[in-house]
Amino acid sequence: MGFLPGGSSPSGPSSEEVSAFLSEAGRKHSARRDAYAELGALYERKHWHQLTVALLQLVSASGGVSGAEAVELFTRFVTGFQNEMNRLSLAKLALAAADGSDGAEGAAKLLGDCVEFISGAQGGDPREPVTLLRIKEASIKLHRSGDWLGCKRLLGECEEVLKGMLDVDPSVHAAFHKTESDLAKSKGDYNTFYRSALKYLAFVALDDLLEEEREALALDLAVSALVGTEVYSLGELLGHPICGALEASKCNAWLLVVIRAFNAGDIPGYDKLCVQYATQMGGNDILVKHAQELRQKATILSLLNLVFSRPAGEREVSFSDISTRTGLAIPEVELLLMKALSLGLIQGIVDQIDATVQISWCQPQVLSRAQVGELRERMVMWTGKVQKLAALVEHETVELSA
Repeated sequence: MGFLPGGSSPSGPSSEEVSAFLSEAGRKHSARRDAYAELGALYERKHWHQLTVALLQLVSASGGVSGAEAVELFTRFVTGFQNEMNRLSLAKLALAAADGSDGAEGAAKLLGDCVEFISGAQGGDPREPVTLLRIKEASIKLHRSGDWLGCKRLLGECEEVLKGMLDVDPSVHAAFHKTESDLAKSKGDYNTFYRSALKYLAFVALDDLLEEEREALALDLAVSALVGTEVYSLGELLGHPICGALEASKCNAWLLVVIRAFNAGDIPGYDKLCVQYATQMGGNDILVKHAQELRQKATILSLLNLVFSRPAGEREVSFSDISTRTGLAIPEVELLLMKALSLGLIQGIVDQIDATVQISWCQPQVLSRAQVGELRERMVMWTGKVQKLAALVEHETVELSA
């Protein structure tokens, strides 16, 4: 039982077979007997929208239908009225069934059949549900077959389709960025993982994730933020509610403390925390492997924070000031500046004779509350200067007129 090509009438179950399945499922899964009875009543009355909503709730609820039960629900019930369903909802139910399928081949076949049916069905743009199904195919290639090249190829094709669409359902974007972040994690690509995981969080509600999922994601994001070679602004992560999962964690709350000191460019504070949490940091293989790079990144962030703390008219910084702030010896300051310039984090001119650097631009940062407070103080000072200048000009103008 399944689909017929071209969106034809389904080769799924008849009404009699549907009734028999629902009765059988109610007996087999007694905890959901009432839910199956409700599905049967909605099916008999042909309330397709309400039936679809009930099915989606059933497969998405914690402790809901999963595994072989989800496969049977889809193949022995949903396929019997798939022509009446919203195509995206049908695709979402197919995802749940694919998760419950045994083996990658069975899951891929179920998804492929659904793609074929939706592509040939009459009415509506099939790109959104088909793309969601193909993203799931990519995920299966990655997680069940270990075929990350195949996953990457499929994601690339899906990305091109999404670029050409407007008003895409958030669940499709969420699925794409989740799979993209999973692929990056499997390859040890911390930069891509960090960006993709944050995009994923923009399309999903935290309450929809299990507590352990939130903590695991927060941990992976935190580690990627620290070791990512292109991540020099951790404010976006620190300002995201996902950090609450770290803060509430008994095992990983220390990492959030380290990130805050790291982002602030607080070298002495960071060094103290490295000693205080030496056991925890030593238990994380990624942090141990990148210990030297972490130290260099901390000094760069210290430099960026030093530049930010200066008023716009005082962007000439001496090597000695940088040395004091970062803890580097004077001869190492120039190497630090060259690194920051090469990474495009700052723009300016280094004066080796006077041992100064004139900063003309600094990479924009997502500001913390403390930094916003500093910016407010600067705006107040600037406003005061403008008011004094305006008063002076007004006074001089009156004298000239007289």
